[in-house]
Amino acid sequence: MSPGPRPLLLLHAGATIDPDLSNLEPTALALDRIFLDADRLLQEGAAALTAVARAVAAMEADPLFNAGYGGKLQADGVVRLSTSAMDGSRRRFGAVINVQRLYHPSRLALHLLEQEDRVLDGDGAGASATRPPAGRRR
Repeated sequence: MSPGPRPLLLLHAGATIDPDLSNLEPTALALDRIFLDADRLLQEGAAALTAVARAVAAMEADPLFNAGYGGKLQADGVVRLSTSAMDGSRRRFGAVINVQRLYHPSRLALHLLEQEDRVLDGDGAGASATRPPAGRRR
């Protein structure tokens, strides 16, 4: 009997690149490292959501990516981040919209998969992030 279909893992580093392209190579190397780590988890039998959560958390921790720690300032000088998590097998969804001061907004979105209220805006997310596992930014 042949094994079932292999999961397909796709990551992207956003659409913004510095005009001088100085971050292109470091960003590509970081994305390769993150991809290989997530792919290894899948090969070891981890759930797809686990592998994706690990990859997104790694991108959020790296200032090269417009996510989490590397979030870019908007026109008013504030970093706002939005993210979501979906588990199709359980038909669950969690999301945060326009959150501020969160190092790992994806962790809050994952936490919301298990909650009754599964989508929070910046104010609601800030209040929820005072409890683990959101990883509040300093």
